[in-house]
Amino acid sequence: MVQIGLCFGLIVATMVWCIGHISGGHINPAITVALLITRKISVIRAILFVIAQAVGAIMGAGFLKVRGGWVGVREPLRSLTPLESSSENPTQHTKQHAPNSACL
Repeated sequence: MVQIGLCFGLIVATMVWCIGHISGGHINPAITVALLITRKISVIRAILFVIAQAVGAIMGAGFLKVRGGWVGVREPLRSLTPLESSSENPTQHTKQHAPNSACL
């Protein structure tokens, strides 16, 4: 369990480090609202950040919906098993075992 927490923490730290110079590390509307309450950012900027964050979340969900969701979340990752025959196309094998719906 500690490894999962450390992995998540490192991912968030890396994201903030990568986009910190652009938005001040606003990767979550809760951070934006907290900075608005403490008067570190203006109301207009907070509204724009929350809109951008919501649009990004919707685009990410749409991408997962089109792609077929996270492979391995609802079912075991079968696309990494050896192919049945050497003549089988690997892209067809992956698409065949991908989940049909996104995890939302």
